[in-house]
Amino acid sequence: PAGMQGRVDKLRQKLSGLESDLAAARPQPAAPAPAAPASNVNPTVVQNFAAAVEPHIQELITQAQATYSIPPDEKTLYQQIGNKAREVVNAHKTSPNGDSVQVLSKLQNALMEYKRELTQPIMDRSPAGMQGRVDKLRQKLSGLESDLAAARPQPAAPSPIQAGVNPTVVNNFAAAVEPHITEMLTQARSSLSIPGDEKAMYQQLGEKLQAVVAAHRSNPSSASVQVLSRIQNSLMEYKRELTMPIADRSVAAMAARIGRLQQRLTSADSDIAAARGAQAATFASPGQTAAGGAGSTTPGLTTTASPARLKPWQTAPSNFQMGGQMKGGGMPRLVRVIGAVTQTVATSPQDLGQANACIAKLRENTKWAKSEFLVLLEKVVKGDWKLARSAVVDPDGRNVDITNPKSTTTSEGSVSAASVAELVTQLTQLSKHALTTNSDIKNHEQQLNEIVRKCASLVGHEGTQSSLSSQSLFQTIAPMAITASKATSTAPLSDAKKLIEEGKDEDALLLLEADVVRDPKSVEGWCMLGELHLVQDMDELAIQCFKSAYLVQSTFRPVLLSLGLCLGNEDDVPTSLKMLREWLGEDSKFSALVKQYVVNADVKKDAQKTEEMLKRATKASEKDVDLWVAQGGACIWSGNFEGAGSAFAKAINLQPSDPRLWSKLGASLSKAGKHDKAVQALLQALEIKPRFPRARANLGSVYIDQKKMIDACQQYMICLVLNPKCSYVWDILSEDCGFSASKPELHKAICDKDKHQCMRILSMPNPAELPRKGSELSAAQASDCLKAIGVG
Repeated sequence: PAGMQGRVDKLRQKLSGLESDLAAARPQPAAPAPAAPASNVNPTVVQNFAAAVEPHIQELITQAQATYSIPPDEKTLYQQIGNKAREVVNAHKTSPNGDSVQVLSKLQNALMEYKRELTQPIMDRSPAGMQGRVDKLRQKLSGLESDLAAARPQPAAPSPIQAGVNPTVVNNFAAAVEPHITEMLTQARSSLSIPGDEKAMYQQLGEKLQAVVAAHRSNPSSASVQVLSRIQNSLMEYKRELTMPIADRSVAAMAARIGRLQQRLTSADSDIAAARGAQAATFASPGQTAAGGAGSTTPGLTTTASPARLKPWQTAPSNFQMGGQMKGGGMPRLVRVIGAVTQTVATSPQDLGQANACIAKLRENTKWAKSEFLVLLEKVVKGDWKLARSAVVDPDGRNVDITNPKSTTTSEGSVSAASVAELVTQLTQLSKHALTTNSDIKNHEQQLNEIVRKCASLVGHEGTQSSLSSQSLFQTIAPMAITASKATSTAPLSDAKKLIEEGKDEDALLLLEADVVRDPKSVEGWCMLGELHLVQDMDELAIQCFKSAYLVQSTFRPVLLSLGLCLGNEDDVPTSLKMLREWLGEDSKFSALVKQYVVNADVKKDAQKTEEMLKRATKASEKDVDLWVAQGGACIWSGNFEGAGSAFAKAINLQPSDPRLWSKLGASLSKAGKHDKAVQALLQALEIKPRFPRARANLGSVYIDQKKMIDACQQYMICLVLNPKCSYVWDILSEDCGFSASKPELHKAICDKDKHQCMRILSMPNPAELPRKGSELSAAQASDCLKAIGVG
């Protein structure tokens, strides 16, 4: 996605360059002498807006320089963006005009977005992905240059455009809005938590907003900037909503969500009508008829009271490619597409033709050619079976057992159950094929059939919490099924704990995967598996496990704490703070304290308030290790790194032999810029647990900050040997260590991703020979170590 977005940004940059060439080619009269501000401009208001923007500029520059994850060329571009933004502000302060407030307001929003981007991890470090980031920054710089040119006094030119309207500014605002629309549509399509009717409404909303933007581009007015700025702010809010879990799934609450989306559609219709100068017109989505005409497929205006719902199969090509080749989510994504088809019963010959074409295309995939799920689809489309709420019924109204399309029974059935059961059936077949060389295949079949039974039993009617939970659980379970089928432990949780104590994390991982596959409701199993993934430096897998545990039991305190800390590491600080408060509120001693809490819209201030609340809690319960860990996390997100170090040190005094606490201490000291002390803490973590990939990676990062590139490379190599899935290591080494000039042979081995050659050049011993268990610390030894570091 980052690579493709980079291509789009590059094309937009070329388009922006052509617009500048066009403006330069048009004859321009000589610029008049500086004149007094227009009578409708209030210089004081402009000065106030400028004063509000300036701190954001400085924060952006400081943040960019302090961020260690972005390469130097991006830091230089952020510096240039900050300087150019300052020039724009100064130009409007010197020569305020009718657009000054709007431009400065847009600039402030943009700077806040840039600062947010700086806190996001770089997910794609491929050359195309990194080039896309650079192109996007250059585009931002180009936009600021356009703003600067517009801010300088220009003579009035004869134009059919309304007086006081600057088309360049309108175009710039429109260009800023369009990516947010695309992101919202992508986010809505890929979301697992929102139902199909909401996805269809988000699709319509995106199309309407695109029409609003296009209308203001072609017919800019004095209200264009205000409308586009409002839409941009709304889109950012919509995207945020799409990331939030649906807390209340009652009928009334879900109806209220639909009502809000309908209001947004109505508002978009009004914006289109206002932009086009039409009365009571609504926008027709592609595929709808224009002005009531039959057979037209051109987007246009229609006088219908509400837009026709987009047919689900019209969106299918964006979810799967022709010829049955899957993209962006594999089999679960296909099931969501097919599930959407079943939500709309075909009512016209055209609908039947489109639905049958979709089914025919799916049959081209050999894996689905004889699928029972396609039998269900065909029967629904042809009218042999009908959908009654979430049940499937025959023409006589009797419920159909959809896991067995040949029978009609009185048992309850649901489309969601069919989706999950069919997927697990496919998984069973794949697993059987993978295990054909095993002589004891029947045992594996029995275990996999048990997976089928338990996954299907979790599913309730479509739209209920149990249905959504099972789908999410299944997507996490599916990759583990074959591994789990080989596990033989009858008490996987207790056995896994023993293996972790012995330092046999890889074996414990297999047992925990077996536990959650056999019992998807094992909340303790999900939590232990997530913690083990964190030790392996696999944050994304850990978050999946914690979310699965949260879906099973949202009040389980260990999962609230772990998920809160994890999401904070991934820069979702608002949700992280919310989880920490929920975790604290589940303790009866502090529930009243949490109920009095009022969320602050400013994330940093909210983190500071949460930190203060946790400090009050730790004073009341100083022997609670988890309270000190939670306080340390809140301190980091509020920017109080000294406080974080002190909190983690308190936790270590209570559990001196927990290597994870030493690793957290090292990370907080590194954030505070105390690299030497951070190294001491991380080395202590490795003394306790030598096979600790996360601590190795943290230590490598600190060594890079200290310019000890060889030491950093060694730690990252150990991390990679201990967990081969840590492939991000190669990107860090190739970009941040600078071996191309000093050690070309090592640089080539890194570029070739040849870890054995790297270790040979570095003369490293084999990390696989590291002891599985280190030395434990007594409380006195830990206290002495903390004092030596300077946090005791």
